[in-house]
Amino acid sequence: MAALGLFIVFKAYYYGAKKNWWFLQVLAISVFFVIGAIIPFMNDAAYIASRGMGSTIPAYVVVNDLYVFSWGLLMYRIARSIKIRAIVLGLMFVVFLFIHFAVYAPMFPEFYWS
Repeated sequence: MAALGLFIVFKAYYYGAKKNWWFLQVLAISVFFVIGAIIPFMNDAAYIASRGMGSTIPAYVVVNDLYVFSWGLLMYRIARSIKIRAIVLGLMFVVFLFIHFAVYAPMFPEFYWS
C-alpha cells in the first residue's frame, strides 16, 4: 500500500516538475515523509519503548521511511508498464505477508499483528 501511495506521490511530483510548480513538488514529498513518519511511529513506538529501546525510535522511523521511499522509487523508475507494476506490487505484497506473518509473528507472539 505504501508503494502505491508513493507511486502517486511521484506522479504528483513529476507533474509539478512538468508544469514548473515547485509548491506541488515540495507538497508531494513533504506529505509522503510526514505520513511515512507518523504511521510507523503510531504503530510501533509503544512496543519499541516497552522493550527498553525507546532511543532507537527516531532511527527506526527514518530507516522505515527510507525503505519505503527506495521501494517506491525502484518501482516508479524500473517498472514502466502497468502489467509490470502490478506484478511488482503483487510480489511486494506476498513478500510482506511472508515476512510479517511467517517470520516476525512467531518470533514476537505478544506483538499486536493487525
